[in-house]
Amino acid sequence: MARYASGLIPALNQAGLAPHVIGSTENLSFWNRYPGYLLKAIGAGSFGNLILSERFSFLLTVMAKRRTVVVCHDLVTLHYKKQSFVNKLWYKTQLWFMSRARLIVCISESTRTDLLRFVPGIDPEKIKVIYNGLERSWNTDVQKHEAENNFETKYEGNKFFLMVGTDAWNKNFQGMIDQLGNINAMGYRLIKIGAISPEHLRQIQSAGMEHVVRHERHVTDDELKWLYQNAEALVFPSLHEGFGWPPLEAMACGCPVIASDRSSIPEVCGRAALYIDPTNKAKLAKALIDVANDAKLRERLIETGVIQARQFTWENTAENFKRLLASL
Repeated sequence: MARYASGLIPALNQAGLAPHVIGSTENLSFWNRYPGYLLKAIGAGSFGNLILSERFSFLLTVMAKRRTVVVCHDLVTLHYKKQSFVNKLWYKTQLWFMSRARLIVCISESTRTDLLRFVPGIDPEKIKVIYNGLERSWNTDVQKHEAENNFETKYEGNKFFLMVGTDAWNKNFQGMIDQLGNINAMGYRLIKIGAISPEHLRQIQSAGMEHVVRHERHVTDDELKWLYQNAEALVFPSLHEGFGWPPLEAMACGCPVIASDRSSIPEVCGRAALYIDPTNKAKLAKALIDVANDAKLRERLIETGVIQARQFTWENTAENFKRLLASL
C-alpha cells in the first residue's frame, strides 16, 4: 500500500488532481488505522474522495458515498482456504461497505472478476479497471546506480534464479523449494528476496539444500535492480495475484520472466513471459532448463519484456483516474 500511494498520489497531483486520499501508507496502530482514520474521514470534503484500499471501506460510514471512489486490490483473503472465519467475515464486511461507493477501481480484470464472484449483488457498471503503474527508475535506459552493500562483490560470478516476494501462501515459495534439487544440478542458486517462514526453512534444511538458497530479507531498489539485471530469470510461480509488480520490474530491467498462468499475471505480462502451471513440477523444471539453455528464448523474453513494461506508467494510471474522477 505504501508503494501504491507513493506512486499514485504524486502522479495525480502532477495531473492536476488533488482528491482527499485516505488509507494509504504506514503499518498503523489500531488507533490510527480505525478511530484515527474515521476522524480524518469525517473531515473529508464532499467532492473527490479516494480510499486507497478495500480494507478501509468502513470509512464510507461517514463519507459522502456518491463522491467517493474505492480501490480494490485483490481478494486473496477469500481465496485462502485456511483463512480464519473471523478474518473472512471482517473482509466480507469491508466488501459490503465498498459496494456502497460511487465507483470501485480494480487494479486488474482478474480482481474485477473476483469481486463480482464474491459480491454477486454489486452493480458491474460501477466497477472500473485501472492498472497500477511502474516507476521509470526500473527501465533499462535509466542509468543504474552501484548496488549498495557490495552486492556486485557478493553475487558476481554466481548463476542464479531470482524470486521476489513474501512467503504468503499465494506466492508459492513451496513450488521453488521443490525445484532446489534441479537448480543445484544445473549449477545455479536461488536468491530469495523477502521472508522465509520457519516451516520452509526446515524443509530446505531437511533436504540438505541450504547451500542452494541465498536469502535476502530486505534489499534496496538499487540492489534489486542489480539482481534483476544479473539473474538468469525471475521466477514468479504465484497461485493468485491482484496485479503483480515483480514481473514488470524484472521486464523493465531486461530480466527474463517465468510466471504463473493464473489470475492477473497474464494480463500484466502479456506475451512477454514464459508461462507455467504453478502446481506442475515438471513444467516448472522444464521452464528453468529452457531459459538457462536457450539463448534465443532468453533474448525474446528480454526484448518483449522491455516493451511490455513500458505500457505501465503512473502517468497513464493518473490519467485514467482523472477521467474517472471527472465523472463524479
